[in-house]
This record gives sequence, C-alpha cells and structure tokens, in this order.
Amino acid sequence: MPLIIHADDFGKDESVSRCIVDVMRRGWCSETSLMVNMPFADSAVELARKEGFSQHVGLHLNLTHGMPLTDDIRNCQRFCNADGTFNKFFHLRITSRLWLSARERRAVATELEAQLEKFL
Repeated sequence: MPLIIHADDFGKDESVSRCIVDVMRRGWCSETSLMVNMPFADSAVELARKEGFSQHVGLHLNLTHGMPLTDDIRNCQRFCNADGTFNKFFHLRITSRLWLSARERRAVATELEAQLEKFL
C-alpha cells in the first residue's frame, strides 16, 4: 500500500502555497487540497498547472477561514463576523456543529455547493 502524504490549505496565502509547491516538487508530498474561497486560490491553481501536479489537487471544503463565497452564510452570525469573514466559532466549538437551524443548514449547503462549483 502506498504512503499518501497530504498538504492541506493550498491557496490559503502565497507563503503556504509556495511551500506546498516546493514539497510537491521534491516528492515529499503526494497531494494537496485547495481552499477555493481564499485570496490566493486562483494563483495556486496556476502554480499547480505550471508545476504539473494539478491532477493531485483536491477540494478543501472550508467553513472557518477567509471570506465565504455566498451571501447566505455571510449573514449567519454563527459562521461569520460583521465584515462577512468566517469567524472560526464553528471550528472552535464542536457542539456548535450539532445544533444548526434550518436557515443555517441551508446556508452551509449553499456555501459548500458554491465551493464545489468553483473547484470544478
């Protein structure tokens, strides 16, 4: 069975993405996942294509960092600050994941669908 080493957070910022490119070049890592809602995501995709590992990039679904892609989730205080950025509350408190209102569940579904669509 092959050993798979995964580098998380591709596209999070320029520094993280360049480090991932470096470990992919060296063969120290076999795959990565792209945070499509982060500011460096488009540049990270171009780097992966240029470096020849775009087929080893998966999707990192993200409800805790950066700016959401959809308005519905931006308007949910459980997920986002007043400026519309994810607030990490959902990530920090595991019990917060268990009690979502119908509106919050719809907002999460819409956001995850948007992230998948952007990735594709």
